[in-house]
Amino acid sequence: MKSKRRTRGGHKAYLKQVLPEAKGYLEGQPTEESKFRIAQLKASLEEQLENLRKLDEEILTNLVGVEGVTEEEIADEVQTAGNLKGKIKVAR
Repeated sequence: MKSKRRTRGGHKAYLKQVLPEAKGYLEGQPTEESKFRIAQLKASLEEQLENLRKLDEEILTNLVGVEGVTEEEIADEVQTAGNLKGKIKVAR
């Protein structure tokens, strides 16, 4: 499960890099170049969202099956997953 969390951390780091760039393009005047880059970023964000959905599902499934995991720990994982997905959806 640690490797899945690390993988999710990698996705999160990528999002921290890409989301400000996407916001910048969306706030500015569109040019042909920016429209192309926006399309690239959108495709990348959608792919990241799908990857995160799968990872979150696997992490939560594993957590539920582990003895001694508290509801608070599960709630924290759900919140982390929701926050990442929310950031992606805002940028799309």
